[in-house]
Amino acid sequence: MTNPQAVQHAGPFLTRLLHPPVESGDALALELVPLEPRGIGSRSFLAMHFAVPEFSGAGEYDLNALEERLQLTNWDPLWFQFSLDTFDDALFWTSEYGEGTVTVTDTSIRVQLPMSNGNGTDILVNARIDVPLGVTS
Repeated sequence: MTNPQAVQHAGPFLTRLLHPPVESGDALALELVPLEPRGIGSRSFLAMHFAVPEFSGAGEYDLNALEERLQLTNWDPLWFQFSLDTFDDALFWTSEYGEGTVTVTDTSIRVQLPMSNGNGTDILVNARIDVPLGVTS
């Protein structure tokens, strides 16, 4: 990735739990959607999807290490998407783009992901999502 554009913005957002972990080690997948139009630079933020593979509660998750260890056996490449302007040209994260981390506390999730798409758009997503109590435990 070259010259990623930093993306930081505040809510309000709808946070949907797409895949709740049933037991420790299951994936936790979330979707973040603005409740009203949100601009990031000259673009419109539409949605963000991300996951914590092998979720086991609060802590820091090194996505690169998880991807390498799981070797795509429990990995959905669509887990990590960021949509600006259109869903047809979403940005994605893979370990090839750099270090990806998700840090989970009792009340928030911090996501740091370098993302890119086929059209040469590179961004660095650094987001903190406040979550209802009990979602991350």
